Amino acid sequence: MDKKEKRALKEKISNYMNMANQRFKDDEIDRLNYLVENRDEFKGQFNEKRREFTDWSSEGKYTRNETTRETFVSDDNGIRVERKYKFVDDDGYSGGGEQTMNRARDILENTWFLKKKK
Repeated sequence: MDKKEKRALKEKISNYMNMANQRFKDDEIDRLNYLVENRDEFKGQFNEKRREFTDWSSEGKYTRNETTRETFVSDDNGIRVERKYKFVDDDGYSGGGEQTMNRARDILENTWFLKKKK
């Protein structure tokens, strides 16, 4: 891919996600462009991981159940991956958090939705 073509694709992609001060290889630009062109196919797809483990704290042994759910979102605000994390311990303690990934590099590192389609 020549520089002019790459610059044009980066400009197109930047309308949907944050590309600021990031360098990309040609194949990464191709994957991001594929994502932009097919964003409606991926919209709403999610990946959920559950994990249970036992650990120790100052108050003794506990078991924790964790759930992490990543959802591909495409709307008027662009393309992003939203991650929601929550946990519950066997003693009733619970918590969690949310994270939004809209940087192109972060989205490339979380391409589980591309793997599901192929």
